[in-house]
Amino acid sequence: MIRPKTKLELEIQAQKDKGILTVVSGASSGVGKDSVVKGLRKKHSFDRVVTYTTRKIRQGEENKVDYNFISKQEFEEKIKKGFFLEHITYLDNHYGTPKKDKDVLLRIDVRGAKSVKQAIPESVLVYIAPPSFNAMEKRMLKRNDQKESIKKKLQVAVWEIEQFEGFDYVVVNEEGKLDKTIKLVKMIIEAERRKVR
Repeated sequence: MIRPKTKLELEIQAQKDKGILTVVSGASSGVGKDSVVKGLRKKHSFDRVVTYTTRKIRQGEENKVDYNFISKQEFEEKIKKGFFLEHITYLDNHYGTPKKDKDVLLRIDVRGAKSVKQAIPESVLVYIAPPSFNAMEKRMLKRNDQKESIKKKLQVAVWEIEQFEGFDYVVVNEEGKLDKTIKLVKMIIEAERRKVR
């Protein structure tokens, strides 16, 4: 005799099939978002979404790997076609995330993260915070950024640091404890996957 599946069995199957859209964000510089995302992708399997930008390609970067580098005109055409899930302008350059229907991990700025949350309320927003503002400044200095560039980034960061409200989680990326930060974000994703519908 074939019996119908119980509600619990259906819930367990739904959790296995559940796609999670996780957005990792924080201040634009000096908090370690890129390191956290790279670590998550290296240790765990996520579909990768390559964002679009109009900024110039930097030494060591690869088109269609780090970003899709396009002209401002191409970017504006994509906006008109509704190609982007979200898009912003930062320091005179445009950045945009293409729409995808997969289990993905995104790294975007705080404004973009909040736009994603508005468009997809079930998305999970994780704010990566520095241990302190001074720690963030020290990280920028270690990367040998230009002093004028650091000054501009810190001015923007003052506002960005206060934008954690509206995020689902805040994770502090402490100096020398990157693995711990990665584990915490992974635990958040797994907990979200197991939420009862």
